[in-house]
Amino acid sequence: MRSLVAARIGRVLLVSVLLGGTAACSPGPESTAAVDEPVPQDPVMVLLDSVPVIMQSADVPGLQLAYLEAGHVTATAAFGYADSETEEPVSDRTVFEAASLSKPVFAYAVLRMVDRGEWDLDEPLWNILEYERLAHDDRARELTTRLVLTHTTGLPNWAWGETQLNFDADPGERWGYSGEGIVYLQRAVEAKTGLTLEELATREVFDPLGMTETHYAWVESFDTLAAIPHDEFGFPANRRTPEAGNAAGSLHTTATDYARFVGAMFTGEGLEPETHAAMLARGASLVGAGWGDDEEAKTHLFWGLGWGLEEGRLGSSFWHWGDQGTARCFVVAYPETGDALVYFTNSANGLAIAPALLGLVFDDDQWALRWLDYDRYDDPAHQARLGVMRAFMTDGPEAGMAEFERARVEHPDRLDEGDVNGLGYVLLRRGAVEEAILVFERNTIDYPESSNVWDSLGEALREAGRLEESIAMYRKSIELDPGNANARRFVAEMEEELAAAGSE
Repeated sequence: MRSLVAARIGRVLLVSVLLGGTAACSPGPESTAAVDEPVPQDPVMVLLDSVPVIMQSADVPGLQLAYLEAGHVTATAAFGYADSETEEPVSDRTVFEAASLSKPVFAYAVLRMVDRGEWDLDEPLWNILEYERLAHDDRARELTTRLVLTHTTGLPNWAWGETQLNFDADPGERWGYSGEGIVYLQRAVEAKTGLTLEELATREVFDPLGMTETHYAWVESFDTLAAIPHDEFGFPANRRTPEAGNAAGSLHTTATDYARFVGAMFTGEGLEPETHAAMLARGASLVGAGWGDDEEAKTHLFWGLGWGLEEGRLGSSFWHWGDQGTARCFVVAYPETGDALVYFTNSANGLAIAPALLGLVFDDDQWALRWLDYDRYDDPAHQARLGVMRAFMTDGPEAGMAEFERARVEHPDRLDEGDVNGLGYVLLRRGAVEEAILVFERNTIDYPESSNVWDSLGEALREAGRLEESIAMYRKSIELDPGNANARRFVAEMEEELAAAGSE
């Protein structure tokens, strides 16, 4: 196996290649091909040459990948920085957030229990755990493991801050991505086995497959091994250090470890043949799903028991993406050839480079990436957003707003409410409070009927200590969305603070 290590020092790209095992790059015997016949390019060397350039263009500080050929890991690579501030380089042992790539690993663990007769794909989860968050709706009694793993529960992806879960559709009606469904299944498995997710995954996945650097819960070694996440503008963000595992998104791992898992998916290692086949069989079509706008792409996309499935130019593939906001990743694998690419980044731009990376080694349409529809790093609108942020941070609010107005004229369809709100929060996190207020104020002008934009402006004004103005903004948000409980809480807290100050 080849280990390819690339470290970025300042603006210079330094690359070293370490060869182990067979001499994968040896020239071999003389070629007998015709002189004008094109020589096939080694996909690994193509990656090595191109990835650092793509990363630099996309403001991705660090990246780690593994490449599989004929079902075996033939190369791993590490590029850039685990932490852009300290310039700690990424190594093969650097641990990255897997985000939603947590889900297939959990699905595999559950299917191993199914094979031993310890779990039933079609038994109602309610028989095992009466989930308090769904106690108000009788449809919860219909939910099964099969519905959870194929994302056909009808539950929302996430219901942040809500104690009660409400269905978006009837169970089994249509595909709808749901982290909440995965969490319910996790709670049921933990209740029946008496094991934590970390203990279950160690027994069923990590130990059998030799995934020595992989955990759902934070471990001490991660204090030095885990990469620092970065936002899309290249600024470091806070690391997530989960005390307890979340099957939908808390996995931390390396590309090498995850590639071992993908290799097991090729062979069905640890699963009965029928179960392995079911895992990669079409369990749900994305046609008719409300999520995503590319209807043509949906006709090529399906969902198995834990994996996304695609029918493309190169045949069938299984895939999944991970998005933790400031850490994004992707994996795609072709069972017929045993070829696969796994990569992790510590950047919000990690999926902006997916089409470019996969295009280096796979001549396929990648319908999944079309459907996910992340901004491409080389999209002019994406570059314009980055330019606005740099202007704010480098040249001040006046220059930032001028660049913002210019970008809005040139890309009116791309700098939408969500983009502008995200820009405001990046400024707020970087301590540029007055600049954030300017951005949020502009969003209230463009989207006056959105409760969220008034809520965001209220938050920035509260951060600036302008409590009376903040209260007014939060009240406007509540007027548009009476269910905004957080806004009500903040208003009550600030009114109490103002009353206390007035009585002194």
